[in-house]
Amino acid sequence: MKKPLIVIAIALSLTACSIHLTDGHIDRALPKFERLSTPTLTQNPTQARTLTISFDNKPSELRVSKVTANYLADCEVKMGASFENIYFHRPTYDLPIKFSQNSKDSYTATLYNDALVNENYFKDIKGYTGGVCHWKLYYVDVLAEPIPNRAKMYYGVRIFAHTDKISQGQFNIQHFNAPSDRKKHTSSDYLSDKQISEMDKKDVMTMTLKFD
Repeated sequence: MKKPLIVIAIALSLTACSIHLTDGHIDRALPKFERLSTPTLTQNPTQARTLTISFDNKPSELRVSKVTANYLADCEVKMGASFENIYFHRPTYDLPIKFSQNSKDSYTATLYNDALVNENYFKDIKGYTGGVCHWKLYYVDVLAEPIPNRAKMYYGVRIFAHTDKISQGQFNIQHFNAPSDRKKHTSSDYLSDKQISEMDKKDVMTMTLKFD
């Protein structure tokens, strides 16, 4: 049996309302083009996918607080040049996703591969020749936090839409939501297999994302 991919993605602000441009090369031309347009949402999307979010050994105060789908377009926007290099950036978009709680340890969210309309969003940019932007669901971030969040700690897992069926994060909850211990125990450090083997099981929480 293939071992689940273990990924941690901590983010305090995963949601955005505008297209962003992303690439390995970031140059001075990027900031003025960061917010170019808001994609058009598909009126009646049909390509649904169900994401199940489940917990093992979840503290009673913990709740899923945010689910965000990231979409990646296949078009490229020329951002400028540095020396002899010309940089191109592929637009991405973060879409907030509604979710529902099924039980104390389980949530579900419905996402759509065709949530965004494919169109030429950058036709008014001088020199743009990328044509129509075709969007695809790239990854999903799920964020959980204590309610109330006294320690300002967050627990997050990311799942990639086209490569992962399941993704897990395992966290130390020995000092869960204790402000005085925040410097010693932070949720940004997920546990390795070795760390888990050395810990008491009651101090380890597992968060699992699974595409049906």
